Amino acid sequence: MKLTVVTSIKKKETAILLALRLIYEENMERLGLEQDAVCTVRDVLEKVVTDYPVFPAKPNMEEVKRAFTVLENHSVIQRLEGKFNQGSCRIAILPTILSAVSSEKLNLVVSVLKKGGNR
Repeated sequence: MKLTVVTSIKKKETAILLALRLIYEENMERLGLEQDAVCTVRDVLEKVVTDYPVFPAKPNMEEVKRAFTVLENHSVIQRLEGKFNQGSCRIAILPTILSAVSSEKLNLVVSVLKKGGNR
């Protein structure tokens, strides 16, 4: 039973990481080399709930908070304002996301999710 919970949390952290990378990619053209992409927790959840449904329609915000905290601890994101369990929380996606998720892996996962391979 414990293994299922850990796997589920890791899957959700991975989904959030991929959503962050997608958002970073979408903003890359207008970003300078040393700028961070800024978004809200709501923007990220929209990707993992609506665009690529990995989370349920009403995600457990404590799980969301835990996943964002892990990513912040690994210097992938930085909280700018608010709390991770609030949709309005503003975060900066740091350029380190590029080394965390390569373009090739991102494209592969997106194509699998589009085919419905996420369930």
